[in-house]
Amino acid sequence: MAGERFRRFMMFCKLVRHIGISCSFLGAIVFADAQGHGAGRQNSESFKNLPEALTRAMRASLTLKYSGERRIELRMGPERIRNFETIWKDGSNRRIEYDERSTFRGQIIVEKGKRRFQYFPDKNEIHVSGGSRDEALHRLTESIRIAIRERWTIAAHDAESIAGVKTQKISMTKSNGQVMQNLWIDPKSGLILKRELYDSAGTVQGSFEFTKVNLRPTIRQQDFELHVPGAKVFTPTDLAMKLMQQYGFVKLFLANGEGRELDEVRVIGDGQVLILHYSTPNGILSFIQTKGQPNKRLLERARREGESVFAWERGKNSLILIGRQTEADLRALSLKTQER
Repeated sequence: MAGERFRRFMMFCKLVRHIGISCSFLGAIVFADAQGHGAGRQNSESFKNLPEALTRAMRASLTLKYSGERRIELRMGPERIRNFETIWKDGSNRRIEYDERSTFRGQIIVEKGKRRFQYFPDKNEIHVSGGSRDEALHRLTESIRIAIRERWTIAAHDAESIAGVKTQKISMTKSNGQVMQNLWIDPKSGLILKRELYDSAGTVQGSFEFTKVNLRPTIRQQDFELHVPGAKVFTPTDLAMKLMQQYGFVKLFLANGEGRELDEVRVIGDGQVLILHYSTPNGILSFIQTKGQPNKRLLERARREGESVFAWERGKNSLILIGRQTEADLRALSLKTQER
């Protein structure tokens, strides 16, 4: 399911580009944690000859327990966004707090079980969405698949200590000698302590690095609770209604039933695209509104990659359903949308 979310994310980015909006911010969403949840499920035969440290890193996220401080940087055009995190992780549970130096200063994220809670201090709001947010892990695994397909060299080297932990550096290098990605991994635990991504000129486009880490922390279950006095809690439906009102989208939802549950809501592209992710027995079902016409060739590409797509128009907006259901099922579902 998380892999579907990742593939759709990248496609949405291209849809947004088509209507003339930068996708740089979307990278900030998925880059921050290259070790999300669910790595233990990555057992593709194509990964069997990877360096042991990289394999361990991909398998470790379901069981890793640590706390630490981490610096994250992402290049966005001429600017660089920096965040400084304090993080606690125990298996599938995680808490992140952003300090006063951060672009996201004061925000808190708690992931527990199947739910994610994000606190926005400027609004005094807590937004609830689905958990298991492992898009960044799948971004990593997709980059490995590309490296394997393009016959890049994936090599391990002894490297310096990061945050007091001895590491191995994993380099992914194209045949022309251009390094595309470096990862510094604790070979014992599998924790990725540092990561850098490069463009074609060798400039660092995104990076994170632990400055402190404790692999045997004292963590309590209440560390994964989020209670802020006076904060208003928004469920996915509440948040969708708010964003639809704010950005002028039609207040349109899929009908409840058949195991569908609204899981996540995003507005991207400076308010030009609204995405509703529904969890279903068949995986993620995405319901998208765009202001303007999407790129039909990109929708055809989604079909070629195994997704079903059904698109229609309502006024000046385009509506799109993308999922693993048949196109006939998506068409039928489009007739059951409900306006609120």
